[in-house]
Amino acid sequence: MEKKKHSVRHALAVLLAWATAALCAAAIFLFSSQNGADSAELSGSVMLPFVRVLYELFGDASHNVFRKFAHFFIFAALMFFVYHAFFRTRRRRRLSPGLPFLLCVLYAVSDEVHQLFVPERACRLFDVGVDALGCVLGGLCFYLLAMLCIHISGKSKSRRTLS
Repeated sequence: MEKKKHSVRHALAVLLAWATAALCAAAIFLFSSQNGADSAELSGSVMLPFVRVLYELFGDASHNVFRKFAHFFIFAALMFFVYHAFFRTRRRRRLSPGLPFLLCVLYAVSDEVHQLFVPERACRLFDVGVDALGCVLGGLCFYLLAMLCIHISGKSKSRRTLS
């Protein structure tokens, strides 16, 4: 009975991990589906609290810099969630980032190709590079967090056996 309960819990955790990754990918797709004017308006309104600082640092390029940071961080989030989903899916919990990274970078490429078909948007190789760097950060964050959790879990198990 206990093994069956563990199996159901594992299946739910895997499902939740993949659903979170899919939601992040869907958000990227929805943002990419906006025409150029709507996209610029949205990023401009989100950027408002940061305008003074960004303008001081980057001048007239501040809006473009903000948009690149948005690319960077949304793909960092995607990589974090996809890496987590792969980690949860595998029975032997290996922390290899290769396949999650490849999947996220391919999604970045497909996102840029998708923008070829959206009015006033463009396909930019530079954006794929920014997205890939975001994936590196997201993968690193997940790896470090997972290692910390594994380390803490290992310490608590060894304390229980010592008691």
